Amino acid sequence: AKRFQEVLGNCNYAVELGRKLNIVLVGIGGSDIMEGNTTLTLALVWQLMRAYTLSLLSQLNRENCEAGTPLVESQIISWANSKLEEGGKNISIKNFQDKTNKTALPIIHLIDVLKPGVINFSIVKQGDKIS
Repeated sequence: AKRFQEVLGNCNYAVELGRKLNIVLVGIGGSDIMEGNTTLTLALVWQLMRAYTLSLLSQLNRENCEAGTPLVESQIISWANSKLEEGGKNISIKNFQDKTNKTALPIIHLIDVLKPGVINFSIVKQGDKIS
């Protein structure tokens, strides 16, 4: 019983820390992690990865931002779309939840713009070949 309480305490603490980092954790509790709820545990991990990535990008982008101003999703989307346009790509995204992202085509084309020649487009399914 003591071990159960200790494990649950650790899991609750992990969720509490996530909330202190302003990570949106609606409906996620320590018991979900402890019980192995895959969907909710992955949601927590995804939010942590997103927060870390935005933090890292903010640090890398300090020269273009006012001191203390965090980098926001819209700036990342704007940067990606401008790179795609500069590279002559006929694709863009509205936000991270854009349905086009599920095809991976925006990411593939962005990689092609940033590192030309690395993508083998003969194996990339496009148009009516993907859903």
